[in-house]
Amino acid sequence: MSQARGWGGGVRRRCWRLPLAARCPLHGRRPVHFLVLQDLRPLGFQPAQRRRGLGLRHCLLALRTLASFHASSVALMASDPHVADGLGNPMITEGPNSMEPFVHACLQQAADACRSWEGFAAYAGALEALKGSLVQKLAALNQPSPGEFRVILHGDFWTNNLLLRYEEALPVDVRMVDFQLSRVASPAVDLLHFPSTSPSERVSACHEALRAALQLLGAEVAAPPLGALLAAVRAHGACALLGAAGVLPLVKATRDAGVDVDAAVGGSAAAGDLYQEPAVRRWLQRVLPEYKEKGWLDA
Repeated sequence: MSQARGWGGGVRRRCWRLPLAARCPLHGRRPVHFLVLQDLRPLGFQPAQRRRGLGLRHCLLALRTLASFHASSVALMASDPHVADGLGNPMITEGPNSMEPFVHACLQQAADACRSWEGFAAYAGALEALKGSLVQKLAALNQPSPGEFRVILHGDFWTNNLLLRYEEALPVDVRMVDFQLSRVASPAVDLLHFPSTSPSERVSACHEALRAALQLLGAEVAAPPLGALLAAVRAHGACALLGAAGVLPLVKATRDAGVDVDAAVGGSAAAGDLYQEPAVRRWLQRVLPEYKEKGWLDA
């Protein structure tokens, strides 16, 4: 199914109208690959508060920015089919072995935590059973499905990779940073990764922003119906589980928790007792029953 028809010139200029990240006025390959990026600090942008999370206004602003990024990527890929060549998540494209230690350790630590929480011991076995299949599920989601609406993902869309600008103590603008995990896939991947690490899920708002951004670009690009986007979200439950059981504990870790991020990503038990952090416990106790109901905990 074609995502675009009748594209003329000027697509990149139209995409430039959507401020999404730092501008890149200069790049090159000699003497090495380099990028010169705009300094956003003089414009008033500052990092989001990782442990505090994002309020509703922050979340909606971030999701609208994400939707504009997705829309721009659709426009660019329609005008230049090779623009996304070379993009890929190394944790997936280099084979499941590169990701398994991290995923296995996260699931086991989440299972151990569940056993210590009243009323949650039943979830421990389900999480442990997923150690044999979750990485394969994630790899399968990286492959295109017939007729699937696909975009260039940010790939690591969470609080640490957002810069916010405030006016009168209210967030009014967002810029994204850190695109090293960008790849082509369903927008559901970014949508699920974000709510799993930031307390808001507003798919309908993102869908409306996606439609508006495509119209702003002047493209004959059909945004998927809201029902199709919601169906894609339901089909990508493995991404939500990875975010909740794997990424969130690192996001919410306190400065004095003694967290070794490299050890955590490598699957080492030296990651610390992150799953007993109050914010992590509250989130997992909230989402695990929902994930079970959706079938996302089925091995």
